[in-house]
Amino acid sequence: MYYMTAIDGMEDGTKLITSKSGEGRRYRKGTVKAYKVLKSKLKTYRTKKRKKILKFSDIDIDFYNEFQQMIYAENYTPNYFGNFIKNLKAIMRRD
Repeated sequence: MYYMTAIDGMEDGTKLITSKSGEGRRYRKGTVKAYKVLKSKLKTYRTKKRKKILKFSDIDIDFYNEFQQMIYAENYTPNYFGNFIKNLKAIMRRD
């Protein structure tokens, strides 16, 4: 599960933000916290859907709608849900 490894790497410093000059720097604590919350919500989603893993190919419009329903059922705002999607897309774009 790439996203789990990526988020763990952000936390422990093995995944860095690379600048145009090629230098890397650690993620800020607030950023890591946001990704850890996403990780937790994705784990909850997997549990509810009885999936051992969540593959990139599983991230489609059906996932979006189901994940959105789950997040809204937990009384999160649309902006909060949007942040989850933004962060998930960022992880999926990472190399």
